[in-house]
Amino acid sequence: MHDQTLLIIVLVMVVIATTVQAVALVSTLLAVRRLEARFGAAADIERTLDLLRGIARVAVLVLVKPLRPLGAALALWKGLRSGVDAYRQLRPAAARAASPPAALR
Repeated sequence: MHDQTLLIIVLVMVVIATTVQAVALVSTLLAVRRLEARFGAAADIERTLDLLRGIARVAVLVLVKPLRPLGAALALWKGLRSGVDAYRQLRPAAARAASPPAALR
């Protein structure tokens, strides 16, 4: 009789452990499915962001391309102005005294 009781206790423990493992496996499966759905949503968002980045690149090219000549003209103007300023600083002192002050230029 004592052996039967011990056997029943061991069998009950095995059933409880198996049930706990089954519940843990099912909850893990559900968590993985939820995580998979989130990754799927994130992938859709990433594709949308890539599409928007491509549109932004095209828009920048369309908007900036007509402004390139203005940028080149501005760079040329700045370069000429720097060259003139450098030339003025290299002139002899007598010529500098005869030129108007910088505030009047």
